[in-house]
Amino acid sequence: MTTTSQGPVLLVGLGSQGRAYLTAARRLGLDVLVVDRAAALASPKTRRILDDAVTVIPVKDVALPTDWYLAARGACEARPPIGVVAFSEDHVVPAALVATERGLPGPGLHAALVSRDKSLQRSLFQVAGICQPRWVHTSEMEEALAWLADHDRAVAKPVDRGGSSGVRLVTSAAELVAWHEAEQPGTFLLEEFVEGPEFSVELLVREGTVLFANVTAKATTRPPVFVETGHTAPADISVDLWSTLVSAGTDVVVALGMATGIAHVELRAADQGPAVMEVAVRTPGDHIMETVGAAWGTDMFENVVRLACGLPIWTSTRPRRVAEVRFPDAAQIQAGRLAELEVGDRAGILMSSVTSASAGSTWHDSSSRGGAFIVHDDDHPRLEARMAALLRGEFSTVGPGGGVA
Repeated sequence: MTTTSQGPVLLVGLGSQGRAYLTAARRLGLDVLVVDRAAALASPKTRRILDDAVTVIPVKDVALPTDWYLAARGACEARPPIGVVAFSEDHVVPAALVATERGLPGPGLHAALVSRDKSLQRSLFQVAGICQPRWVHTSEMEEALAWLADHDRAVAKPVDRGGSSGVRLVTSAAELVAWHEAEQPGTFLLEEFVEGPEFSVELLVREGTVLFANVTAKATTRPPVFVETGHTAPADISVDLWSTLVSAGTDVVVALGMATGIAHVELRAADQGPAVMEVAVRTPGDHIMETVGAAWGTDMFENVVRLACGLPIWTSTRPRRVAEVRFPDAAQIQAGRLAELEVGDRAGILMSSVTSASAGSTWHDSSSRGGAFIVHDDDHPRLEARMAALLRGEFSTVGPGGGVA
């Protein structure tokens, strides 16, 4: 355990997937300040990991950016932190403000602000010459319809949402109008639909230098919606494609002017080269942190805390195994009896939050899904066989590290 008496680390936002930041910080011997919604702080799972070295600062359950910022800033007045970590979308800019004010490591305000607005990302990537879909940002339906007429089909996106919320492929004027009436976005993007497999690149960055990079393969539902059904790390791709994707992700980090932290860059491997879809300078969702960590034999949450506090990170020079997070639909949950799984390395399962509460086989965004589980094995073929067996409910035929019997 690393110990320090210099001060606490400030965690802006925690939720459920961010609890690992608190666990990592305590493992490092750090005191912790946690700013989060009152309801999240009251969760039994969160309360179990709180101790006397953790100070909680609640914000109201419907919190605005000003609420997050003022609460985080107020926490610093009483106990100046040595590092600041943002968890999710709502927390990125308030945390960057506090880190900048206090001269602490962080992605920087420029990177944080661009990360929060998909239209700013498109503008910045255009200026930087980064390959991306053709696009238009507008609030006017007449302009949007004219753009769509020139491109046959487009991906419609609200500029300020996450979790695939409101993202839809439209192929006609009628579909675009119906989408706009249903989503009621203030402004929105129309983007060229790019063919090609989807990936993400996770990068750990210190003072603009990339210290670690991973490529994750992404699986999604078929259009017209694009909801993630699974992520596999590391991606089973050629060395050349891996290098090209990491290079594209690094170009995004440079364009952002990002200083320190984690970047999650989403791309499609198109015929003309990787096309950047979007970027976030915060914790990637969908349990990608746990999946990448399992593959590389490291703790990604601890590494982000270390970066925020100016401590050395610990990573492997190459992946140690293969891991996948899968989001089963209602039919898969039933067929595989997945709601019966328990947390633990049973049959190669590192984590299971699967419930029987899936909204069904048709999803509209990430909130439709009924849980997740993370599976690992020695290589991609064994992982694929293990996953198939689990989805059939064949737990007894699978053993950790040994594939399907």
